[in-house]
Amino acid sequence: IRDCLCQRKFELERLEHSYRQTVSEQRLQNHTETSVKQHEPGIVKLSTNYNNMCLQMAALIHQGKAPQGSIAPVLIP
Repeated sequence: IRDCLCQRKFELERLEHSYRQTVSEQRLQNHTETSVKQHEPGIVKLSTNYNNMCLQMAALIHQGKAPQGSIAPVLIP
């Protein structure tokens, strides 16, 4: 009986550990999603500014106002 109780205890500990790990992963994922949603407008604005600067550089290269051999950077989709 004693061995059976000890084995049962260890089974429950493993189950509780697995449950706690799953809950921790879920909290981490929720925190990450919230953080991304919060910072998304800033990231979108930054990428828009970058794309506008790339277009300006491409226009300068096309007009011949940039140094020779200049290559415009790739736009962010």
